[in-house]
Amino acid sequence: RVKRRALRSMLKQEKDTLGAMPLSKEDAVLDITTTLTNIGLLRQKLTKFSKAEDAYKQALSLRVEKCGERDLSVASALYRMGDLYFLQGKFDRALRSYNEVLSTHKKLGADDPQAATMLFNIGLIYYRIGPYSKAKSSLKQALKIKKAQQAEASLDIAATYHLLGVVLTAMGQFDSAMKCLVSSLRIRQKELGESSSNHLSILNTRLAIGEVHRHQGKLDEAMVLFRLVCEGRIKRLGFNHEATAEAVQCIGLALREKGDLDEAISMLDKSLTVRRTRLGSSSPLVAETLVHLSGCYFKQRKLDEASAASDEALRIASASFGEDHIMYSNSLKSTADLQQARGQFDDSLTTYSQVLRIKDRWLGSTHVECGDIHNSVGNAKFKMGDYSGAKEAFTKALEIKRASLDACHTSLYTTLNNLGHA
Repeated sequence: RVKRRALRSMLKQEKDTLGAMPLSKEDAVLDITTTLTNIGLLRQKLTKFSKAEDAYKQALSLRVEKCGERDLSVASALYRMGDLYFLQGKFDRALRSYNEVLSTHKKLGADDPQAATMLFNIGLIYYRIGPYSKAKSSLKQALKIKKAQQAEASLDIAATYHLLGVVLTAMGQFDSAMKCLVSSLRIRQKELGESSSNHLSILNTRLAIGEVHRHQGKLDEAMVLFRLVCEGRIKRLGFNHEATAEAVQCIGLALREKGDLDEAISMLDKSLTVRRTRLGSSSPLVAETLVHLSGCYFKQRKLDEASAASDEALRIASASFGEDHIMYSNSLKSTADLQQARGQFDDSLTTYSQVLRIKDRWLGSTHVECGDIHNSVGNAKFKMGDYSGAKEAFTKALEIKRASLDACHTSLYTTLNNLGHA
């Protein structure tokens, strides 16, 4: 409160004495805009986002008026606006601001460091809102610039490798993802030192590597890393922390895929409890865990429990993101599976079609998750007696999975078995 009053006093004094200041008009304007920016930053820290936006907009307007739209001081103000929008989850607005900053800095040269920062931010937004292909493109550009400007072993480069690896994992490009994540881990270990095994950034990358192993069906390797990360996060953050809940969830998913459903449900329930407590019941991360729980209950044929978890996840995802988001499609896939299990085959095919449309936009039509949907469509058609349609769907699923998964992955065997019956 004292800092806020002091900043307001500074702003009033500068405005009142502008005409008497022995500065050029441009310098005086920049002094005022700096104070406005500081007020905005303070309001942002106090989570008074609308008032912070007002201060940033005043600073931006003054800078545009005195310096022109393509001046670096204007780009700096737009950067602040973009960060504010990102913090509030207003990703479309943040994206516009970052793109304007990027346009200004690109005029300074293709390898301008600030351009790399904007490309990283843009990649992070596309990771949140899709499509992943745009996230990948932006991050690869950012990495190229950073590697040209910095030493190979910088933590900034490690962060870019890490995020690119996470995006590539989401896209099903597991070999490329692993290369990026291993590069990130090596840089972080070198820069942070041998005693940094429990540094949060190193734990984050180990978890991401574990996720690649899990998707590739290498469950023992994944479990070793998940437990290591979970222990490290408990030591650093405590059990009742969202980051620990994330690691606990990963353990639950590996157990599910090993077939240990009771233990998987136990771990997922623990993760869900922490997320509800720390983030609130309407958090998208609560929906994420609910989808995984629904899948476990479904495998146990506990359809009522699966349906309750799936329905809650769908409501949260719809309210948080709308009905064209990848997380909504994950919840919708659970709904389609339940419709099929209850013999509502026409409804399930309609729902699978919706899921496939969303996943195709976010992931591309050759992603392994699209292969899973085609497999589910084949199952529904087989149960309806449409054997030629089932064979076509299983063949498509097998084609996609063979391109993405190791030859020994259990998911391949499942689809091959289905195709044999069709």
